[in-house]
Formats: sequence, structure tokens, C-alpha cells
Amino acid sequence: MTKEEFLEQLEDALVGEVPNSVIYDNKRYYERYFFSEMKQGRTEQEILIELGSPRLIARTIIDMQGDAKQQYRESVYYKDDIREEFENRKPHLGILDLTTWYGRLFAWVGGIMSLVLLIWLISGIVSLAIQIAIPAIMIFAIYSLIKTITKK
Repeated sequence: MTKEEFLEQLEDALVGEVPNSVIYDNKRYYERYFFSEMKQGRTEQEILIELGSPRLIARTIIDMQGDAKQQYRESVYYKDDIREEFENRKPHLGILDLTTWYGRLFAWVGGIMSLVLLIWLISGIVSLAIQIAIPAIMIFAIYSLIKTITKK
């Protein structure tokens, strides 16, 4: 086995089991390890014998990732009381509670007002475009007519 085959087998064993960033970090680690050990005079084969099976290393990395996930779940962010607090939160808009009748009314009125403002803005742009386009079209038509007449 060569260093490249070792790294390829390590990557193949990790793909789909851990995030790509973990694969990349571990490949870089072992590439640097090979480089530093060879710089000290060791051969590639000696390093490969010392490291052992890339699949066994991959299994260890995968298991460590699983332990890290478990520790995260057991951390303060996953405690039952905090989870319940977030699950029982009421929908709100800023400080306005949207489960009350006045909260819903305010949200509807705000939405309708936003829609009316958007329509007003678009109609203003269209009317301005028409005011500019009609004279421009007339000037172009007159210019084309004069040009046609003067050619004859």
C-alpha cells in the first residue's frame, strides 16, 4: 500500500459517515504526518505499518464523531426544560403575540397595508413610464415620417 492508497481508503471509509470538513481535516492531518515523519528519515512503508489499517482509523474517527454528538445532546442546549420552553413558545411578531385576536388583526392590517403600498408604488412607476413613453414614441414616429418624406 502507498500513502495515496492509504488516504484514499481513509476517505472512502469516512464518506457518508462524517461531515466533509472532518474528512478534509483528517486527510490533511495524515498527509502532514507522512511528510513530517519522512522528513525525519522514515520510509513510507514504516509509517504505514505504524498507522495500521485506514479503515480502523476511520472507524475510530466515526465513533469519536458519534460521541461528540451525544455530548452535545446532553449539554445545556438539549435539556428537557429548555426544549419544552422552545416547543411551547407562541408565534409572535416582535413583541406582539399572534395567538390573540388583536395580534392577528394587526398582522392582517399590516400585510394589507404593505400590499396596497406595493400596488401604489408599481402603478406610480407604470404611470411615469407611460408619461415618458408616449411622447418618446410620438417623437420617434414624427422623426421616421419626416425621414421617409425627405428621402423621396
